[in-house]
Amino acid sequence: MSQFEVEDLEAAIPAARLTLAVMESCTGGLLSAALSSVPGCGDYFLGGIVSYATETKLGFGVDPETVARFGVVSSETAEQMAIAARKQMGADVGLAVTGVAGPEPQEGKLMGLVFVALADSSGVLSRQLNLQNTPDPQAVKEEIIRRSLGLLCQRLEAARNSELGDHHSAMADGS
Repeated sequence: MSQFEVEDLEAAIPAARLTLAVMESCTGGLLSAALSSVPGCGDYFLGGIVSYATETKLGFGVDPETVARFGVVSSETAEQMAIAARKQMGADVGLAVTGVAGPEPQEGKLMGLVFVALADSSGVLSRQLNLQNTPDPQAVKEEIIRRSLGLLCQRLEAARNSELGDHHSAMADGS
């Protein structure tokens, strides 16, 4: 993944004309803090849910069966968190992170195993991050944020390019 800085969002999100909601677990609110630090974020960032406890995830729409079957540290749970964030806040895009920031293992999974998910009108995608070689919990959280926002920017750029392609195709067809 390419190097990403929070400032990259300044252009990416407004250009996409989309709204964003977050549900985060292992980052404990730091993802929302990073998003809210971007100038102009009030135009697109609707808010974030810090769902550190499993019960909070369930209360906001994650299926208990998913948690029972796959655990909270799973792509399936991350995907449901992204869908729930989008639905709960009426956003165009839902971004979610769940994982083990450490230092102790969770569900038998070691510090650094993280899942990021993004839900929008085209569906849901998730990525597994393996940050086990990251030296400490704070560094894990910082890397989660960097990679999560990088994934968001990539998705927004792909959507923007798709719209441009559709526009160019329509122009070529005489529409």
